[in-house]
Amino acid sequence: MAGTVAFHQAMEALHHLADPVPPWHAILASARKLVGSDAGTFMMFGKGKELLLLEQTGIDEAAERAYREHFYTEDTLAKAALDAPAGTWWDDNQLLSIRVEQKSVCYADFLRQYRIGQVLAFYAQNDEFEKIALSFQRVSPQVNKRSALTDGAVADYTRAFMQALTQRRQAALARLEAIEATFASFGEATFLALRTGVIWRLSPLAGDLLRRSKMIAAQDGRITHSDPQMQLKLYATLSRVALTGVHAALVVPVGWGEVCRLDISLAHSSVKLGNERIMLVRMRKNSAFVLPDVDGLCATFGITPAEARVLVALMSGHTPAEYAVVSRVAKCTVRNQIASLMLKMGCHRQAELVRLGSLVH
Repeated sequence: MAGTVAFHQAMEALHHLADPVPPWHAILASARKLVGSDAGTFMMFGKGKELLLLEQTGIDEAAERAYREHFYTEDTLAKAALDAPAGTWWDDNQLLSIRVEQKSVCYADFLRQYRIGQVLAFYAQNDEFEKIALSFQRVSPQVNKRSALTDGAVADYTRAFMQALTQRRQAALARLEAIEATFASFGEATFLALRTGVIWRLSPLAGDLLRRSKMIAAQDGRITHSDPQMQLKLYATLSRVALTGVHAALVVPVGWGEVCRLDISLAHSSVKLGNERIMLVRMRKNSAFVLPDVDGLCATFGITPAEARVLVALMSGHTPAEYAVVSRVAKCTVRNQIASLMLKMGCHRQAELVRLGSLVH
């Protein structure tokens, strides 16, 4: 009866994985009760096996902080099992010999210090994007029959957990595609990235822009720049947004006369599993060689099409005399049009006309 109650409680809590911000404490508390452990942990690793998300219940806060800040890089079980297929259970007491454990920094300085005698891990997802595991810790080791984890209520729960993860991933993907399509309609590319520059996802427009750019690119799954100092600045900006949650903007050169404006903010919770620090980066390319269209200038400044064509010529670097020759109009006509432009746009010099006109892109 107790097992049935624990199973139903765990399944009820699991339904909330679809919430905008999943209640991980409740999900893990019910799961650890079902498995029969003293603590429970949800872990997500990125492509480079960096720890992205750690949620836990039943673990000392000091232990969680120590693991998050340092010991996860020394976790022998995690290193051994991160390439395991989804649906695999691991038991550190069965996997690791006493000799290996005793030499392990994680065992000597972490597990023993925080009285963790056994770790069970279930790998729920392992693909090109992320590696996700449920981990259960016990103070006193117990001998588990394999069937206790792979059959019955625990197996039903883990299958449901994997299905819930898939459904949340599909919902997040649908939201991302909608975001990408919306920004693309305004000529803006988007991608998701970690503070280290590791690319989580590229929109089709972002992928195309990076492939054609001479200076900024996606190499080995990471956003890079041909200028080492600019690359460091980009990574520093990503790290600052990850740490503070405050939006930042950066302009990076992507070619001669061409720049990209990057607007960087934390990705919305609806496309994540928790509080992992994933950044949404919007990219808009600007070129000194792309001039505003005549209609846009007319609508913005209330000028005539003929006056707009003169303004485009000035923005292109032509002199009034050159434009008069090319357009086969009298020089005095061009001078009169420039005078009219200055009056309508509130300018006193041609340089001011060019500067104002550049706002319309």
